Amino acid sequence: MTECENLKSCQWVKEYSGSNEVYVEYFVKNYCKGSMQERCVRKKVKAEFGEIPLNMQPNGKPMRGTDESGWKPEISDFLKKI
Repeated sequence: MTECENLKSCQWVKEYSGSNEVYVEYFVKNYCKGSMQERCVRKKVKAEFGEIPLNMQPNGKPMRGTDESGWKPEISDFLKKI
């Protein structure tokens, strides 16, 4: 399987790799380089809104220790529909 075209520029991976390496590696292995690429919520949000909250994980949930409080309401509403 090919890796996600967004992996090299993914701000989430860049932001959280250092202190959460093992945790981020799980997502990269499964969502960015594995069979779950079509399930990546970050890709869906980017396609719909053109931007992605930095702390949004590929599964659509906020990164551990953060929350959705900075997300646009439209994004939170979109997540409820997918």
